[in-house]
Amino acid sequence: MKTKSKMVLMCLVCLCLAAISKSQAPVTVAKTNGLSLSGLHETMIPGYAYRTYQAPNKTYGYDIFKNGKSIFHQPATANAEDSMALTQQQFAQRAAGMSIEKLHNHMPPALSNDEIKKIITNN
Repeated sequence: MKTKSKMVLMCLVCLCLAAISKSQAPVTVAKTNGLSLSGLHETMIPGYAYRTYQAPNKTYGYDIFKNGKSIFHQPATANAEDSMALTQQQFAQRAAGMSIEKLHNHMPPALSNDEIKKIITNN
């Protein structure tokens, strides 16, 4: 009997969550590689936003959202000694902005080594 009650309760919870998600604006909290992300940043390009996050190795990555949905994930570089690693949050913010511009111009969002080098050296 307990199992049946638990199943009924789980179904009710799922139905409530589905009803709530349909009636509210999209929730912009996301999980990426087990890291809880916060701090959604709106951009000058309508509909686009991004989040940066710091990985345990002190490098940064970012996620791009369009109309509240995650559309691109750039993981943090595994090696902080890598010359292309985004070792500061401001680098990840600039990289996200550049990726969003590329998406807006119908280009792939991934950045080349030259683009990352420009971000890191601030040129």
